[in-house]
Amino acid sequence: MTKRRMIAAIFVLGTVAGGLTLAIGKSPDDPTIGRSYRVPYRATDTSHFLIRVRINGKGPFNFLLDTGAPAFFVATETARKAGLKASETEIFTVVDKLEFEGGPVLTRCQAIIEDPFQLVGMNALGLPGASIDGILGYTVLAPFRIELDPTQDRMVWTRLDLEPPKLPVEGNAKKIREEKPAEVQGLNLLGPTAKLAAFLIGKQPEDKVHRRGVLGFEIRVDGERVMIARVLAGSPAAGVDLKAGDRIVAIGGRAIRSSVELHRAVERFEAGDRVTIERERGGRSETVKIAAAAGF
Repeated sequence: MTKRRMIAAIFVLGTVAGGLTLAIGKSPDDPTIGRSYRVPYRATDTSHFLIRVRINGKGPFNFLLDTGAPAFFVATETARKAGLKASETEIFTVVDKLEFEGGPVLTRCQAIIEDPFQLVGMNALGLPGASIDGILGYTVLAPFRIELDPTQDRMVWTRLDLEPPKLPVEGNAKKIREEKPAEVQGLNLLGPTAKLAAFLIGKQPEDKVHRRGVLGFEIRVDGERVMIARVLAGSPAAGVDLKAGDRIVAIGGRAIRSSVELHRAVERFEAGDRVTIERERGGRSETVKIAAAAGF
């Protein structure tokens, strides 16, 4: 982990923690309040943090986690793939369901369909090492307490009893887009400039992405014992003899003594792979086989 990435991580934690107090209350009847999720992320070549999401069941897409962004931005091409269409009369488009890799879900999110110059430029040159499909800003980050340890491959997102206020933007959407300040219009020219540079000097190739396999259980760690905390309904784990309280001894023949070892063991599995899990229950060890489902 480079010094620059560690500084970026500290910045993310500080700004997220400081911004959450602006949100307003959410119904305490929401069963997800208080639930924690382990959300995979990747640090790009440009020291940005990418999260994989699905929009209305389509995807996955790579979204930039940006605590300085005021809203949820979806690139126009990404919107097309997800079946979203920008309104002529409203600035915001409603996303019925936004799923984050690792389990968090938001519904009825305000999204702005636009191509910020930062994304156009970085994608044109291939700087991040992966295509960036949009930006996760305040309106979709505020409902969570986000914990980031740069030595781990997952963030911890905990659902809060908070709902960010809807952004009050009035007026004709087309007119507002056309009447952007001169400074913003000037910055937007950087996107086409970067595309020209990419044509002249070439684009850095993207990393090849493999779709993760999903087993369907959450864990807790007790010293060097990795335990199943919860089996997700309808998941592959729910169809075999795995229960909350079982200790995961090994996966695919690899001993499991920490969450890091578990994640390293399962990240190589893809949808359809048969996974051998050695679990311990009541002092007895047994082996079960499970077929990984399609994940992000």
